[in-house]
Amino acid sequence: MTLIDVKEVFNTCEYPFYKEVMLNSGTMTCTIYSTHSDFKKQINIPLLNFDQAVHYISLNIIQLRSYEMIHKELSEDLD
Repeated sequence: MTLIDVKEVFNTCEYPFYKEVMLNSGTMTCTIYSTHSDFKKQINIPLLNFDQAVHYISLNIIQLRSYEMIHKELSEDLD
């Protein structure tokens, strides 16, 4: 996969927020981050095929969104 493929994977997941992409042989390392909280996580994605990359990123985005929801609820409780 190329960097263009990686961009397409993230667009397919409807989550364009990533940085520090490095492509190694068969793996992509990047950082996903939240625009609503302090969540930031470096992930290693096996690039066996497009669908598997989408699946793996989707799982990490679910984790990110869960963190955002918890962070929002906690900040609302403090107000």
